[in-house]
Amino acid sequence: MTISLEFALKNLSSLESSTEKKLVLANGFCTPGYWVIVATMARLRGYNASNISFQNRSQEDYAKALALHENLDSSNLYEYTRVNEGKNYSLLTQLAGPHDIDRATSSINSCIRTVCSQSNESKGLRDLYSVVGELHDNIWSHGMKLGFSMAQIYNGWIEFSLADFGLGFRQEMTRVGLEVESHSDAISWCMQEGNSTKMTTASESQWDQKVPDDMMGGSPYGSSVKTFDTENNHQGLGLFKLKELIKNYNGHLVVSSGDSLYTFNNTQQEKFTTLDNPWQGVAISCKFKLSKLNRVDATQETSAISDLMSLFGGEESK
Repeated sequence: MTISLEFALKNLSSLESSTEKKLVLANGFCTPGYWVIVATMARLRGYNASNISFQNRSQEDYAKALALHENLDSSNLYEYTRVNEGKNYSLLTQLAGPHDIDRATSSINSCIRTVCSQSNESKGLRDLYSVVGELHDNIWSHGMKLGFSMAQIYNGWIEFSLADFGLGFRQEMTRVGLEVESHSDAISWCMQEGNSTKMTTASESQWDQKVPDDMMGGSPYGSSVKTFDTENNHQGLGLFKLKELIKNYNGHLVVSSGDSLYTFNNTQQEKFTTLDNPWQGVAISCKFKLSKLNRVDATQETSAISDLMSLFGGEESK
């Protein structure tokens, strides 16, 4: 059984023990969406590893490798070499401040780059790098509360997930004077092109990424993603761009805020579900088939040919 973000949020009441201070994990293959919910809830409650009931030794060992234990208790260090870090997964990274955001973005994009490495990175990969940075930035600048993120590769898929316990979309919209009737309306509004609660104007492209102020050496986004280094950060358009990626590369998206859970799958079907137990902040999970994401589009190839032709004397003769 696959334990996903959607499963976690629909079964939130069963995650927390009603009789003792424990999180009781579900039995099955846990995806990044599940792990970020577990980590966020545990940290919010002030729990450490002793407050988590794992289903088996294998599940607990994997949680240790992901750095769940270290995030809950900094003295609980992992004693082995993480040989699969950056290959099969990125570590659970706590999102508690701007430097954490930069570190999480760099970690996940490095993992994506390692798994999907090829001589000419596809447009899908370059756009995914950009969206990862955008969504991480939004978690902090909108909620400014505790959150976690991670990525994982499994069964030919790559999944990136994050969750926070901040304001949530509806409350953030209210904060800036934008009123909506429901959490589902707030999610829908945030999905629309051009909609953002960040009321700033920038000359940078919506796909450009801010380089950390103390960044030394190369960009954490890779050489193919444009960057800038001013204090005018991302424009809050991550969800629209992420949905476009889902459409273009047959992915699967889950977004939750408040009592609403939104899903958009690789058959282009979207659905809203009302949760019995609301998630106060924002939780997002997206996954793509590696084969689809690594695809070099025909338009991309044509553009590359055109660029070469322009270097050698202009357009092709007609």
